[in-house]
Amino acid sequence: MSANERNVVSFPSVSESRRQMNESFLKSSDPMSAGMNSRRLDLLSSLIRRHISDGRYEGCQVAVARNGSLVFSRTFGSSDEITKRGPVQDDTLFVLRSITKSFTAAAIWSLVEEGRISFHDRVADHIPEFGAKGDCKHAVTIFHLLTHQAGFPHADVTKEAWADHRRMRDEVCSYQLEWTPGSRIVYHRYAAHWVLAAIIESITGTDFRDVVRERVIDPLRISNELFLGLPEEDHCRVAREHSPADRLGREIPFHTAENTAEWYLAGHPAGGGTSTAYRIEQDRRLPSQKKAPRGRRRPDPLARVFETDIVPMLKAAPGVRPVTIFEELLRRHPELGAGIRRTLERRIRAWRAIHGEEQEVIFRQTHEPGQRGLSDFTDMGELGVTIAGVPLDHRLYHFRLAYSGFEHAHVVLGGESFIALAGGLQNALWSLGGAPREHRTDSLSAAFCNLDRDAKDDLTRRYEDLCAHYGMRPSRNNRGIAHENGAIESSHGHLKRAVGDALLLRGTADFDDLAAYRGFIDEIVSRRNARNAKRIDSERTALQDLPDRRTSDYEEVIVHVTSSGVFTLRKVFYTVPSRLIGHRLRVRLYDDHLDVFVGGTHLLTLPRGRPHPNGKHDQVVDYRHVIHSLRRKPMALLNLVYRDQLFPREAYRRAFDVLRKRLPDKKACRIMVDLLALAHERGCEAELADQLTADLNDGRLPDLNRLRTHFAPDPAQMPNVVVRLAPLATYECLIGTAEIGGAA
Repeated sequence: MSANERNVVSFPSVSESRRQMNESFLKSSDPMSAGMNSRRLDLLSSLIRRHISDGRYEGCQVAVARNGSLVFSRTFGSSDEITKRGPVQDDTLFVLRSITKSFTAAAIWSLVEEGRISFHDRVADHIPEFGAKGDCKHAVTIFHLLTHQAGFPHADVTKEAWADHRRMRDEVCSYQLEWTPGSRIVYHRYAAHWVLAAIIESITGTDFRDVVRERVIDPLRISNELFLGLPEEDHCRVAREHSPADRLGREIPFHTAENTAEWYLAGHPAGGGTSTAYRIEQDRRLPSQKKAPRGRRRPDPLARVFETDIVPMLKAAPGVRPVTIFEELLRRHPELGAGIRRTLERRIRAWRAIHGEEQEVIFRQTHEPGQRGLSDFTDMGELGVTIAGVPLDHRLYHFRLAYSGFEHAHVVLGGESFIALAGGLQNALWSLGGAPREHRTDSLSAAFCNLDRDAKDDLTRRYEDLCAHYGMRPSRNNRGIAHENGAIESSHGHLKRAVGDALLLRGTADFDDLAAYRGFIDEIVSRRNARNAKRIDSERTALQDLPDRRTSDYEEVIVHVTSSGVFTLRKVFYTVPSRLIGHRLRVRLYDDHLDVFVGGTHLLTLPRGRPHPNGKHDQVVDYRHVIHSLRRKPMALLNLVYRDQLFPREAYRRAFDVLRKRLPDKKACRIMVDLLALAHERGCEAELADQLTADLNDGRLPDLNRLRTHFAPDPAQMPNVVVRLAPLATYECLIGTAEIGGAA
């Protein structure tokens, strides 16, 4: 036998020690019994021997199982030809590379299954410093990480962070975005799973390698066949990765960091797992019956300081945070190093479970039908909803019956105001068809003045009147203790996740208008209520009857219209028809609109604006209110205070910018005013905007005469109305001769 032939010989499928353990693994079977072609397996063996002989790789393991039986198991070649480590054995470990990602992801899934995290949680929700730089990185979610949409595919951590997980956390928080999260799918070789590892450690307080082992590897009963973070005593089992030669005999460059003890020990979450091929085990006993106690694999770094330093601190200050003890411990014993933090936190948690103080107990309550309804607001900004491409800054008013789980949600554009509370609550009650005996909130600023914990008279007058109108007793939980309002607080999260999932299935978070988005929310809430339909129907019989009418869910304000044809209300500037200049108007202020009255006559409805976060006034402008005056004074458009808000669509603003660049200001203003007048008089605002966009994209200025002709009424479509006048004698016949004579 030649030297080359000795290099490619296959070794026995299992060692003698493995044969003694074989009964606990899959039963061996011949290929024919399992319905496989043995000749094909022989061809596979021949192909592998040829590859090794050609230098494509030095050795490998192959295991094939079918229908619960192991039908093929072979080892080939050497585990390291360079160091002459020896032939590949059944227990030889191979680096799994990106297959490791599936085990890290499985640990994340297990946390989701327990309800400790959600796929739509932002990374910054669990690692606050991740989104602290103010860029779009705060929007990265766990879903983005798992689906390679996070936006930093080329990021990585340094070698020093492999063992120092405090540094690893700091380095993943410093990743730089290459594009907006969720906008592209690009393979993240390492970065995304380092972030997932940091999330696992933040949630569990445990080294991510231990979490993967305890949640994924141990339940599969392959703890001696698969590792994420390989103990030093098993490093000798790893087959060294090498660079094969190309067709010209040249060695292909290869990163040697993966052949080091540091790499094996690090348990890289995206590519550092090691495993054998012969790792499929079957046993009738439950995993809990087979699991042997885990022994310590590393020396205990806290052995000499826990009882002498840590326990006295825990006893002296029971409420002290583990991070404070960690910092004090490093000050006293700097040789311990920063890598002990997670171990310290686990040990403190275990000590407190045995020796710690009693904790507050949450008492589950029995809810009676028709007794309690709850209200709260929840912010929806994290979902990224847009209306016609414009981000929608909004909240949801959320009402829920504690007994049956009936829900009502209403999109609120402002803050937690009394108007939003009154409107949302009344909509919920009238949709339900009855009122509970108690209405509970979590000390909403809209409903309570929050003057004093014990003051029972801090209910605002309007809120008291609202509850009294429906026969409800107002109540609230103790300030700062959210779990007392848990019947709705927990439901917030479920509703937001349902909305987030529905947006994902819809494929976009953009809606044509606010009404479409509100209908979308109503449909989701309706589906949730349908699941509890029987329970809701049974509770309806226990509700109080509604009053004859709703009570006011608005504020009423008197405003004065200035000579500019505007009025200002709550730092917002509104235009009205010029005929109202000098008049005092009565305005009813709702959450999303204003109703304007002169005396008792309703004149018009305006969309409600809100001041900017920096305190700057907002402007709500309708060009139709001022266009007749602008036609007489077109140059007023040039420096008009609210000029940008005057244009009803983006195409009009673009048109004015182009006109000013290519024409004198006077002519540009005249043409722009005429375009606005055309949109108003012909009722073609949207169609004219499309024409303007087409002209601008083709590099043409708007042709006013052509546009007037285009939008002029079509004579062919004008009805031909013919009026025939009946003779007066016809009416005399209808009246009768006697009546005519009497009239005469």
